[in-house]
Amino acid sequence: MKKTTFGLFLACLVFGAQVIAQKNTGPKFGSLSAKDFQDTYKDLDDDPHAVVLYDKGNSEFIYSSNRSFEIQSTYHVRIHILKKSELGRGNLTIRYYKGINATGERISGIKAITYNLENGKVIKSEMSRKAVFDEEIDEDYAEKKFSLPDVKEGSIIEYTYTKRATLNHSLNPSNWYFQSDLPVRWSELNIEIPGYFYYQIIMGGYLPLALNEQKTVNTTIPGTGLQVKALQYKFAVANAPAFKNEPFITTANDYISKIEFELSSVDIPGQPLKNYNTTWDELDQTLMKSDYWIQYLSGKADLQEMAEPFKKIEDEKERALAIYDYMIATYQWNDYVGVWSGGKIKDVLNEKKGTASALNLLALGLFQASGLEAHPVIISTRRNGRINTIYPLLDRFNYTIVSLRIGIDKLFIDVTDPLLPMGTLPNRCLSAQGREIKRGKGEFVDIKTKGKFSELEEVEASFDLENASLIGNYKNSSDGYAAKRIRDNVKELGEDGYHEGITKYFADWEIDNFRLESIQNIYSPAINSFSFVKEDGGIMEDMIYLNPMVFGQISENPFKSKTRDFPIDFAHLTTHNYRIYVELPEGFNAEELPESIHLKLPNNGGRFIYNCAVNGGKLTVISNITLKKAVYPANDYVLLKEFYDRIVSKHAEQIVLSKNE
Repeated sequence: MKKTTFGLFLACLVFGAQVIAQKNTGPKFGSLSAKDFQDTYKDLDDDPHAVVLYDKGNSEFIYSSNRSFEIQSTYHVRIHILKKSELGRGNLTIRYYKGINATGERISGIKAITYNLENGKVIKSEMSRKAVFDEEIDEDYAEKKFSLPDVKEGSIIEYTYTKRATLNHSLNPSNWYFQSDLPVRWSELNIEIPGYFYYQIIMGGYLPLALNEQKTVNTTIPGTGLQVKALQYKFAVANAPAFKNEPFITTANDYISKIEFELSSVDIPGQPLKNYNTTWDELDQTLMKSDYWIQYLSGKADLQEMAEPFKKIEDEKERALAIYDYMIATYQWNDYVGVWSGGKIKDVLNEKKGTASALNLLALGLFQASGLEAHPVIISTRRNGRINTIYPLLDRFNYTIVSLRIGIDKLFIDVTDPLLPMGTLPNRCLSAQGREIKRGKGEFVDIKTKGKFSELEEVEASFDLENASLIGNYKNSSDGYAAKRIRDNVKELGEDGYHEGITKYFADWEIDNFRLESIQNIYSPAINSFSFVKEDGGIMEDMIYLNPMVFGQISENPFKSKTRDFPIDFAHLTTHNYRIYVELPEGFNAEELPESIHLKLPNNGGRFIYNCAVNGGKLTVISNITLKKAVYPANDYVLLKEFYDRIVSKHAEQIVLSKNE
C-alpha cells in the first residue's frame, strides 16, 4: 500500500500536540483485593492453567509537529497464574518497529505488579524500572523485555504500557484479538477516530460481542478553535474460551475472534480528499493491466510459438493434459508465493524456474494460445487465511491459479507440484473461494479440486498356531492426496528409505517382499505391498483373540474438545476402505464376533460401515469410512465427534475363536 506523509495535510493548520481523550473504565491499575483470587474459572475451562482476567486497549489519535498523526494505544492486562507450567507468563516481550524519529514506534509507561495472597492478605511486588531492557532483533525491529518479580503458582500479574505508532509507518490501528491461548474473562477495545479518517471495521471470529457501541462526539482541537467530529467505538467479549489450534482448520486467524481496521479515506480541511477505497472492478483492472500479468497472456509471440505443438492435438482434454504434463516436467517452483509473477517471463523461460503465480500464468498463456478457454484466479492460500468478499483488498490474496473450461467441465489448475495429476490442487490451494477474472471482469468462484484422499488396504492372512503368529500379505492402493503422501515420502527418502521406514514402523514384525508400483505414474493409484509375520500373544493352540484391524485402525478420536464454534475443514473428500480375509485354523469356530454396524452422518455427510462374518472357514472384516464433505459446519461437530467415537470403539473390538473339543 502506498505510504502517505500525513504532515503535509496540516500545512494550513497550526496547532500543538493533542490527545483525543477517552474515558477509562474498568479495574484501576495497582488496585486488587483478596476476592480477585477466589474465582475457580470452571465456567471457562475444566482445568485452567492460567486465565486472562482483563485485557483492555484504549486507542486514540494524537498529533505532533515532528511525527504528524499517530495512533497512541494504552494496554492494561491482568493474568491469574494457576499452575507452575504458566510461570513464564511473568516474562514479557513487546516487539516494536525502530524506524527513524518520524516513523518509528515508541513504547513508554511500562509498569508491572505481581500480587500474591498470603494469609488472606494481598502482597504487592512492584517491578523496578531497571528490569526493562531493549534487545535488537534486526535493522528494523527491536523488543522491550521485562520480568515481573515474585511470580509463583497462584500469583496475579498486572502490567500496562503505551505504544505510539505513526501513520507514516502504518495507516491502520493494530488488530485487536479477543481470544488468546488462555481463557479470557473480559477483553475490551476502546478507540476514538477523528472525522478526518474513515476506516472499514472488519469483525472476525465466532464469539458474540458483549459490547458493541458507537457514538458521534465533538472534539475541540486546542490552539486552533476547530471543532472535529469523532466516532467513539467500544467493543468487548466476555468469557472467551482459550483458542486451541484444533485439527482440520485453515489457519487460526480465520477463526479467532478479532477486529481489524482498513483505512478508506482521509479528508483534512483545505486538502484534497485522499481515497484508499477501491472496488472489485478496479482491483480486476489493476491486475489485468499490470506488466506482471500482461507478459504471460496469449498474445505474446513466445507463447504462440510454444503453443504450436499443442494446437495439433484435436481433443481439448488431451491438449490440456499435454500442456499440464509439459509444465510440471519442464518448470520448477522456487517456493515463492504471491499474486504477482515476481519477474520477467524471459527469465522464467530461460531458468525453467519461477514463483507459483509465474508458472501458473505461463500455463494460462499456453492454454489460451492453444485455443483453450482459461482464466486467472487469485486466491489466498490456506495458511494465509480466507478472503472477505465484502472488502476488495488485494493484499489479502497471495496466489494465482488457473481455471480451465473443457466442454461442460471446469477445472482449477496449479502446475507447481509434479506429483499431482491435472485438476488436483495442492493442499495449500484448497481455499473456500477465489476471484476469477474473465476478459477484465471478475467474479467469485468456489474452489474445487478433483482429488480426494482415497485409500484401500487389503490383507489376506492365516494363523501359524505353532509360532503364535499371524502371517499374510498386505496391499495398499492409494489415490489422490493419499497417493501424494506416498509419492512425497518416496521422493524424499527413495524406495529403499521408504522400505526402511515401514520396517522400522513395524519393528516387531517380519516384513518381506516389499514392492512399490505406479509411483511415477501420477494418473494411477500408488501401490505398496509386502508380506508379514506378526507374533501375537492372543494366538494360542486352543483359543485365539485377535483385533482384525491389523492395519488401518483408528485408535484415537482426532476431536478432543467438547464443543467447537467454527467449521471442520478437511480440505477434501475422504475415503478409507479396509478389508481383511483370514483363514481359520482347522477345527476352530467363531465364539465372539463384533457386531456389524452402518452409521450415517446427517444430510448425506458421510458413513461408516463395519461388517464382520465367518463363511466357509474364512473370516471377513470390512471397514469403510467415507466423508462426503470437505467442510462441515460447526453445528455438525458433536455429530462428527460421536461418529469418530463409534469408529474408535468398533476398531478396538476383538474376535474370539475357539477350538472344537
